[in-house]
Amino acid sequence: MGKNKKENNQFKLYLLIVFLVRLSLGINLIAIPLFLINLKISDLEFGIIIVSSSIGSIFVKLPLGILSDRISKKKLLYVGCILLSISTILFPYYRSYILLLRIIQGFSMSMIFIPLAVLFIEMFKESMSGWYN
Repeated sequence: MGKNKKENNQFKLYLLIVFLVRLSLGINLIAIPLFLINLKISDLEFGIIIVSSSIGSIFVKLPLGILSDRISKKKLLYVGCILLSISTILFPYYRSYILLLRIIQGFSMSMIFIPLAVLFIEMFKESMSGWYN
């Protein structure tokens, strides 16, 4: 793994971030459809709301990859975590903005996973990153 204690601690921090983000996404996969079913919306609206996070994610991946090279990857990662947390917390309270909040969730997921993957690869040799992953 890392050669010194700082890299080891950094690796543990990244593992914790990945664990917490994946945990929140797993909860969202269950909670959001149940919440939408309780709103008694049409099937078309249901599908659009569920897919909107992927649409938000698709359109920002390339610009975020370029941006992560220009600014600090850690800052991008932290901003993504904060945006994901805020948009997830606000989701049940602002029913008229559900679609926008889902797009922000997709955008923030990209802000988390792109810098995280880059930092992970930088931490290890490229040949060993698949094994650690």
